[in-house]
Amino acid sequence: MEGSIKRLVVCGASGNVGLPVVQAALARAIKVLAVCRNPDKITIKNENLTTVAVDLSKDGALLEVLHPDDTVVFCAYMSEGSQESSFKNTFKAVEEKGIQRIVYTGGVMSMKIDDEQRVYDLEDIKKNYAAYAKNNRMQTEFTAQSKLNWTEVDFGMVIAGSKTPESKTTNFYGKDVKLVEFTEVLEDVEYVTAPTFNFYVMSEVIANKIIDVASKQVFLRQHVAYNNGLYAPKRGL
Repeated sequence: MEGSIKRLVVCGASGNVGLPVVQAALARAIKVLAVCRNPDKITIKNENLTTVAVDLSKDGALLEVLHPDDTVVFCAYMSEGSQESSFKNTFKAVEEKGIQRIVYTGGVMSMKIDDEQRVYDLEDIKKNYAAYAKNNRMQTEFTAQSKLNWTEVDFGMVIAGSKTPESKTTNFYGKDVKLVEFTEVLEDVEYVTAPTFNFYVMSEVIANKIIDVASKQVFLRQHVAYNNGLYAPKRGL
């Protein structure tokens, strides 16, 4: 069992972020409850893995499957209309169950660029990445009022339709792009001095970072950002 994790509950377990987290946890022999709308998408067979169908957008749905000593990671991405309800319902269920800690994932948009602004406050970001900016702002403002101990792990954007990190390629604006290895930590504090908008894909590196953070009482009520280990260049490069 890893650190203080008795059971890792991964919300959004079948997605581009959630599935690598599930795989990384199982590789460490951690017991995992994989929560998603369609558990059939998870084909992994492991004695430490349990899957359950939960619609996080429905109030109280998650509460039924949680244990008080669970460690919860929220990395679900729903449709724009249900993302806010899914996020808030998850926090509500965790708090009602008496769980003291939740880790959730986001993008570097929520990192501070100075004492007054976060990346999502920039006009170009609001214009070109409106949905991401709106979601990151919602999460930041909501968690600031939450009573829970939370940590947001940020790692850029996941490209829809990306191939697996093992292939080292991604389909980027209709073209296959070779990915570049980049494993250095981006930042360990809630600050980004020069935000760059390379588009990142999920990788084993960041999946393990998420578990590292979840297994320790670190970065409580903080945002931390890491490079994913693999990235595709910005459009036009």
